[in-house]
Amino acid sequence: MCLVQADGRIAVHTVDRLEEACHLDCILAIDQGTTGSRAVLYRIDGTVAGSAYREFSQYFPRPGWVEHDPMELWTNVVGCVRDVLGCTPGARVVCIGVTNQRETVVV
Repeated sequence: MCLVQADGRIAVHTVDRLEEACHLDCILAIDQGTTGSRAVLYRIDGTVAGSAYREFSQYFPRPGWVEHDPMELWTNVVGCVRDVLGCTPGARVVCIGVTNQRETVVV
């Protein structure tokens, strides 16, 4: 398993079997949260193959409001996906799930 932490440190744990490293069907889950982006790679059996997280800036233009930079959100999501796939050799994404912070949509 590979875990990319918010500070950029990478912890890698080797796979138990050679065939698992060569061919690993996975589900990629992307979560765009309120304070950060996360990508988690799940094996078909539901165990975690890898995970990455990146925080992003929050802007408070006035009391009760919060804004995010859409380009920073996009950059973080792409970075998380690259991180988790880059440290999970042999992973083949067969499905992608996406969730976000309620009503927020960036087109």
